Amino acid sequence: MGLEDRIVETFIILSKESKGHATHLWEIYKRLFRTEKLEEVELPPIEVEPLIGKFKETSNILGILELAMQSELLAERIYKLLAKRAKDEKMKKIYEYLAAVEDEHYHKLKVEYEYCKKKAQINE
Repeated sequence: MGLEDRIVETFIILSKESKGHATHLWEIYKRLFRTEKLEEVELPPIEVEPLIGKFKETSNILGILELAMQSELLAERIYKLLAKRAKDEKMKKIYEYLAAVEDEHYHKLKVEYEYCKKKAQINE
């Protein structure tokens, strides 16, 4: 796609952050449930599943960034809903944390989207 280094770097940073959050959540899980055994669940990532077909059809960076932002907003809404419905205060805090992470990712992607959009307008 000929992406600029800054766009590639943003996706690398988001990927590393997500892996770090996964490690953090794993530690919380072990502390809360006192086990290292996970139940096997075969589900697609909730924030990507509704958009996966659109990702495959999109070939320009603005479209990809728009879909990535939609994905982050969807995940944020889901985690906020889960936090609202959580009966356990610890789970509520975890969901609120995850919603905040998704919001942060959304804003990082939006910065790149706005940059690419302005650049495209200049090149027109």
